[in-house]
Amino acid sequence: MLNFMRYRLVYLLISSLILVPGLFTLVTKGLRPAIDFTGGTLMEIKVENQQKQPTVDEIKKVIEGVSIDVGSIQPTSQQSFVIRLKPLEKDQHEKLSGDLTKPLGK
Repeated sequence: MLNFMRYRLVYLLISSLILVPGLFTLVTKGLRPAIDFTGGTLMEIKVENQQKQPTVDEIKKVIEGVSIDVGSIQPTSQQSFVIRLKPLEKDQHEKLSGDLTKPLGK
């Protein structure tokens, strides 16, 4: 039979070497919750204009022109993008949708 308690200080040392840096980092840097936990707006736009595929920078300029902070813009396919934004009011959402429709041909 093995005597595990004989090495309890070694096990305590190994556990401490793993836990202490993790707890230190958690306390000093904190957690950065994603949009799933903080709330926000997730929009998917589909570009119907086949002649000109917009770039992420063009979409970002349109959104920033409405004075809205952009979380991220990800192309999902040839003709669509997923946009993560801070929480929007209904009127801001409608204005942004209208502003995206004009130059992008949504």
